[in-house]
Amino acid sequence: MLRPFLCYVRLVTTPKRFLKHKRPGDKMIPPPHSISLTVVGNGRAGSSKSMLIDTGVCRYLVNCGESTQRVLAEYRMKTSRIQHVFLTRMSWDCTSGLLGVALTAKAAGVKKLTIHGPTELEHLMQLTRPFTDCKTTDIVMSEIHKKCYTDDAFRVQSFQIFKPTNVNEEPVYKRRKENLGNVSESSVFIYYFQPFRTRRKLIMSKFNEACIPA
Repeated sequence: MLRPFLCYVRLVTTPKRFLKHKRPGDKMIPPPHSISLTVVGNGRAGSSKSMLIDTGVCRYLVNCGESTQRVLAEYRMKTSRIQHVFLTRMSWDCTSGLLGVALTAKAAGVKKLTIHGPTELEHLMQLTRPFTDCKTTDIVMSEIHKKCYTDDAFRVQSFQIFKPTNVNEEPVYKRRKENLGNVSESSVFIYYFQPFRTRRKLIMSKFNEACIPA
């Protein structure tokens, strides 16, 4: 049976030697030696576009549509290490599954869940806060649009782009509606994940064989 809504891509093998739940600000750990990327949804057959980045320490979820939580559970992609959710735009296709993922992370014991996205997302978090807050999980809104986010694995920078409009082709009433509407509906956030380089181990025997001083 074909499942067009799920596409799986593994770049490298993820190590299992790090802490399961790491609170930002804890003891620094070296950058991960491997990173895996899973395409949870490709936007076809009623699914939303979403992907999951795993470093072995923390997981980063990009966009969270309506069926994201179900797909993660169906294919045994654990949400216990999801500590960051990046949303590209303020639309139903990107935010409808946020409450379900937050509740799942809360049940898994995630200490802190950070939401990165448009500033209008803060109002949505205030509405859902009574359902998601508990004593063990902090759900906060980041300010990635003001400054870059940095942790042990990545340096993430956000860029906001706007939908181009052609004044000559679009009718006047449509342009007027877009100007009076919410700006976030016509803008998209792009996130640039820049991984930190790891210090590779040197095999001294190979240096000796090649007569290279080390």
